[in-house]
Amino acid sequence: MVQNKFLQEEAKTFKIQSKRIESKDKQLKRKSDKKATVKKTIEENGIWNLEIELETEIDKVRTKTEKIKALKFQIDIYKDQQVLNISKIDKNLLIFSIKGKPLSVLELAANLRKLIFHRNPFKGPESLVNKEIVHTREDDNTS
Repeated sequence: MVQNKFLQEEAKTFKIQSKRIESKDKQLKRKSDKKATVKKTIEENGIWNLEIELETEIDKVRTKTEKIKALKFQIDIYKDQQVLNISKIDKNLLIFSIKGKPLSVLELAANLRKLIFHRNPFKGPESLVNKEIVHTREDDNTS
């Protein structure tokens, strides 16, 4: 009787452990599938590194739904690839809705602009102080 109860407990523990392993495997597969999809889409569309790219790429897209999808994809790149140190930026820039209400194209574009700025910050004119530009001129002796 005691041995039978022990075997039942062992079987129960084994089932729990196998479910955990199966769950972890599914989670890893989802992550790898998502990374593969992101990599493929980056190869096809690229990452928008500058505000001007954002504007031109959004202008190329015709429908509002496609624009939102493109913007979400670009923001997802920042999430998934951790292009930025997420702790240093406002995490609200990485969300797509507030209290269940989806963000508009303008709001998503504004968030992406901020993410692009965080990735490529211009430190202002003071960053150019004490820098030197050397100009050279060559004369061609054709006259």
